Amino acid sequence: PDGRHFVTADTQPPAQSAAATKRPAAKSARRRAREVALQGLYQWLVSGADGAEIEAHLQEEECFDKLDRVHLDALLHGCIREAAELDALLAKHVDRKTSQLSPVEHAVLMIGTYELIHCAEIPYRVAINEAVELAKSYGGTDGHKFVNGVLDKLAARLRAEEWPFAFPLIPVDGRWEFDSAAGIDELANRRIGENELDTFFKVAADNSAT
Repeated sequence: PDGRHFVTADTQPPAQSAAATKRPAAKSARRRAREVALQGLYQWLVSGADGAEIEAHLQEEECFDKLDRVHLDALLHGCIREAAELDALLAKHVDRKTSQLSPVEHAVLMIGTYELIHCAEIPYRVAINEAVELAKSYGGTDGHKFVNGVLDKLAARLRAEEWPFAFPLIPVDGRWEFDSAAGIDELANRRIGENELDTFFKVAADNSAT
């Protein structure tokens, strides 16, 4: 009833894709924390196990002593505690019920959304990129594109103070234009991705209609 996927067999966390395991790169303690948090949230989504029980199981991971324990605790227990609120935010930007998302993508989106809300010290681009990397390593073929699109839209709302443009827009001949010469200068001086710019204008249009 709460949207989790229950199974009768022992639930195994997602395994890294073959491509991901071939990339020997040093991982930060915080990235390791995200990976282990993903495993824990995956188990919670598919089995409904208690958070403390899941954490005890995760402590058996070889990398546990190399991760950021504080960040792991925040992500794992914070996402479980705020699951309903996180899903309510995600529901506005996904094309299906969150209960119908793959457990991996669902868990990745929960982590990314939680960091956008609670981890102000992490730039929104970093939070999104880290979630995308999780999806690339553990998710389906195009899951990372889905994750990127959803979190990009959420960042425009949850991290408005960091968003590249802080200038009002006005409708001109059926299109949106900056209501400030400084806004044009800002656009010219920043390296803004096409997807990010597209999201900004969509959010601006949505906001103007409400």
